[in-house]
This record gives sequence, structure tokens and C-alpha cells, in this order.
Amino acid sequence: MIKLVWLIILVIGTVYVLSLYTGTSFKDWFSPSRWKSVLIFLLKKALHKLGDKPGFLSDDEILQYAFRVLACPKCLKNGDCLSCGCNAIGKMNVREDSCSAGRWGPFKTLQEWNEYRTKYNVEFKLFINGKNIDEIET
Repeated sequence: MIKLVWLIILVIGTVYVLSLYTGTSFKDWFSPSRWKSVLIFLLKKALHKLGDKPGFLSDDEILQYAFRVLACPKCLKNGDCLSCGCNAIGKMNVREDSCSAGRWGPFKTLQEWNEYRTKYNVEFKLFINGKNIDEIET
């Protein structure tokens, strides 16, 4: 029992010192959302070691995710696909999956995606305060 108390004191003391050293708040070390973020980070590192490509999403990947989201807003709001009942968010996050209602398919290569966008006139525009992002001076 005394060993357990000392172990708890040691863990709390270590977390306190780490909080001071890293500039984080003490409560952040026990936050479930924080641990979820840490777990996601560790899983991404493991995937990288297993051969997943590192780094940020490419422009075409971001646009394909946006396309999926914009193609199925009612399913996302519902949480489950209105066509087949699957988890809509989960399915959209898997690059190899397709929409059961036929709204989108597996991720395309850059060339395939550009051909698809040209053929079906798929266009994305970003507006900030009513102005097209291309018109805003940085």
C-alpha cells in the first residue's frame, strides 16, 4: 500500500515537473481529448513506419476530401449514410471506399482527378468576407 502511494506521488510529481517544463497546464495531462490526440499522433507515426506516405495532404487529396463532404451533407449531418446506413464520416476517411449511392468513388491519382474535374466541371472557390481568396492581398 505504501509503495502504491509513493508511486502515485512520483507520477504526479513527474507530471507536474513536465507541465512546468513544457508549458502545458497540469489538467491537460489528464484530459481525454489530449490523450486522444496523442494516440492519433502515435498511430500516424506507426503507419509512417509501415510505409504510409508522410507529410501533409496534397492539394488534390484535400479537394477529393472536400468533394466527398460536399457530395453527402445530409449523410454527414445524420452521422450515418442515408443510403446504406454505414458510418458516413468513417467511410469518407478511407481513400479506397466508395459511396454506396454512387456520389464518389475511391481516391483518384492527380491526373485522373484533374481529368474528372475538367469533364464534370468541378470547381472549388474559397471566399473570405465575401472576397475570393485570389483577390485578397497577403
